[in-house]
Amino acid sequence: MDDTINSVYITGKLKGYSGKTRNGGECSGSFVGHMGQGCNNLNGRGKRIKCVRQVAGLP
Repeated sequence: MDDTINSVYITGKLKGYSGKTRNGGECSGSFVGHMGQGCNNLNGRGKRIKCVRQVAGLP
């Protein structure tokens, strides 16, 4: 995910993390929170979300 964006539109259930290894790389850092469907603010949870990962077991 590009570090210059402030929101992302989600069409599933994802987990947000505070770090990443590089653009297109692996999520790292601490778990920030679950992200629901629709538009999600990447800056509004106390820590900036820099990486998202699909919740295991969901399509």
